Amino acid sequence: MRNMYRENGLTYLTALWVLCLVTLYSPYCYSNSTGQTTSDCESCKGDTYLSKGKWDDAITAYTSALKKNPVGAVYRKRGIAWAKEGKIEQAVSDFKAAIYLDPSDAVALANLAAANYKIGDISSAVGDATKAITLDSTLVEAYIARGAANQDLGKLDEAKADFDAAIRLRPDDAVSYNNRGTLYTQQKRYEAAISDYSKSISLSNRYASAYANRGYVYYKINRPDLAEKDLAYSLQLDNEVAETHYNLGVIFLEEPNYMAAIREFSKVISLDPASIAAYNARSQAYLGLGAKAEADKDAFSAR
Repeated sequence: MRNMYRENGLTYLTALWVLCLVTLYSPYCYSNSTGQTTSDCESCKGDTYLSKGKWDDAITAYTSALKKNPVGAVYRKRGIAWAKEGKIEQAVSDFKAAIYLDPSDAVALANLAAANYKIGDISSAVGDATKAITLDSTLVEAYIARGAANQDLGKLDEAKADFDAAIRLRPDDAVSYNNRGTLYTQQKRYEAAISDYSKSISLSNRYASAYANRGYVYYKINRPDLAEKDLAYSLQLDNEVAETHYNLGVIFLEEPNYMAAIREFSKVISLDPASIAAYNARSQAYLGLGAKAEADKDAFSAR
């Protein structure tokens, strides 16, 4: 789930939810009938496909394995593949099945927390992450999921404590720095936010959300040149984020660069046809060009 905030026309986002991949793979699998190890079992095939990002093939392999032997860890792995495919309801179902079969599976609980966060079940995300942390207090992804959920609930002190814990446990985790940066942004602690976003980028220099979020903060401290640069680079990394196109469009509108603004707002509308803000902003850009008919049409669409 992306948690979007809006201030003075611009938005900023928390990091994307993160699936917990720790302790996912085993060096071998057991056959169902003999208990002997085998290198070509369906679960192992699923592991290989999952490691290569072949989500559909992983799901097929894990499904075949589960028909022969319903094992909690395999449900968890298939849940991750479902989630990577964007099929979050199926992921939730599999994570719950994994936990039913093995209530001590902290990784499955952390994944369930992340998936519940993705679908907007924030309270469940907090509860699942807390259970995961109780079982394994070193599970970074559980702190990330709970921190993001607490931030959504307005529990900023608790969220910061969770992000701080994630960073202590894994100082090279780009997601935790990015998430804490959004919290600092929400609190208008802009220099601290820039520091965290920059740290996130230094750890993962193709992390689109960190560039987009830092671009927002540069705009807030009256550095539109740096904001434009970060937002544009974020879109080079991920061109399908409507909020980032919208933010860049606002900067172009204020320059003014009306044609560039129209291009960005049009992209927002193609990604999110229900975006009233984008229609209103594009209407302003058309007015700047003297294109009243197009401006009026967008103003009507925004009603």
